[in-house]
This record gives sequence, C-alpha cells and structure tokens, in this order.
Amino acid sequence: MAIFRVGIAGAAAVAASLALANTAAAEPLSGSYTATIGNPPMTQTWVFTPCGPDCTSLDMGGGAPIKEMRLQGSTWSWTQTSDGIPCTTSIDAGSLAGSTGCGGMTFPVQLSR
Repeated sequence: MAIFRVGIAGAAAVAASLALANTAAAEPLSGSYTATIGNPPMTQTWVFTPCGPDCTSLDMGGGAPIKEMRLQGSTWSWTQTSDGIPCTTSIDAGSLAGSTGCGGMTFPVQLSR
C-alpha cells in the first residue's frame, strides 16, 4: 500500500511539473533576441512585443514590415502571401528554434538572448 501511495505522489508531481512547463512555454516572446539564420549563419536582432493573448509582434529591423505572430500549440507562427508567394516564420516556444522564408527559400532560425 505504501508503494502505491508513493507512486501516486510521484505521478502527481510529474503532472504538476508538466503543467508548469507548458504554462512557461506559452508565455509570449518579449524583448530583444539574437536570431542566427541560415548556413553559413548570419545574425540579426529581432525584437518581440506582446500584442495580446497568444500574440506577439516581431520587428526584424531593416525596414521589414512588423509580423504579428500567433501561438498555435507550442509554435509561434506568421504566414502571409504576397504576389502569390507564401512567406512564413515559425518559432518553437520551448527551443526557440524555427524557420523563416518565402516560396521555396526557407532558412533555419535559432533565437538566443
């Protein structure tokens, strides 16, 4: 009986830690990040500003339009089609890894503080 109670307590602790991890992962990206893009890599400063629940605005600088990204599951994503060409940026909320690009040209991205 004692082993059963310990197992239940352990399972409850694991469930609580997973719930906290999911909550932290869902927080909006906010502030300045270094974006390492492509291979060979180049870096840019990307600035995120929360714009509401499950929303963050991305300013990539250099005159690029600001992208309003939405949280879908555990991924921040933005998609737009311009002149028939789809452009996307997506970032995993946990690993801060993702991709950005238009048409057939997609580049890996890794964010860091």
